[in-house]
Amino acid sequence: MSLSEPGEIENLKNSGNDVIVRVYDSRFGGDRISGAGWHPSPGEFAEHTLNTINRFPTVEKFQLHNEPNHLHHIEGWGADDHHARDFNKWLIKVIEIVKASTPRPVQLLFPGLAIPHNDHAWLSHCKESIDLCDGLGVHLYWQNRFEWGQWMTQNHLSGEWGLRYRYYHNRFPDKPLYCLEAGNSNGQQRHNKNAHMFPIDHEKYGHEYNQLIQQAQKDGFVVEEEFVSTSKSICEEPPKSITSCTRVTSYTLLRAIAGYQESPILPRFVEII
Repeated sequence: MSLSEPGEIENLKNSGNDVIVRVYDSRFGGDRISGAGWHPSPGEFAEHTLNTINRFPTVEKFQLHNEPNHLHHIEGWGADDHHARDFNKWLIKVIEIVKASTPRPVQLLFPGLAIPHNDHAWLSHCKESIDLCDGLGVHLYWQNRFEWGQWMTQNHLSGEWGLRYRYYHNRFPDKPLYCLEAGNSNGQQRHNKNAHMFPIDHEKYGHEYNQLIQQAQKDGFVVEEEFVSTSKSICEEPPKSITSCTRVTSYTLLRAIAGYQESPILPRFVEII
């Protein structure tokens, strides 16, 4: 996240990591009761993005905002189609301003969308702004709930959940695709009256994530078996490999380091959160 210290970014860069910085702006928000959302103007966010680019002079990739389609309106818009159309127009203006004013070449990434918050429709409504971006973010979450007398234990390998990247890639086959968030989100239901239907098992989460990574590799994705995070809430210390991600909590969720590309060169993708 752009709240990170530049020195932390430099340490990662010096270790050979390719860093993606999410441009965070506290002016995004909304009221989940009334459905009202608010956000900075395109000019205001573009200025903030340019300041972020200048703050991290060695970073090349920047994610523009995050989950604008969240159904609770907490990121400035909502999940409905008219929200998508409005965001598309807003982001086009942001991109035009940033690309015309940036002092150096950078790559601007379309933000990862909340799933399954009408994200398929959002991709259609936002095609114009996605085409203007240099990459497309994707979030891969899943939940294993008790349903019809049995546990739904394979959602991490379902195209509607963990393998949702397949739809994104099929929809935009020529656009570099970056997995920016991934994990079992059962813990997000911890305050729900039906929380007992969403078991929390950190060791199981690690096995699920490992299987997801293996499938992503089979599907032609470049995957780094190293996770780097500046967030203390993700786990006690940054896990060093896929198999050690069992400590990841179910609601803060680690960010996947994965990217799709045609080139045989294997870069290392890391999102700073």
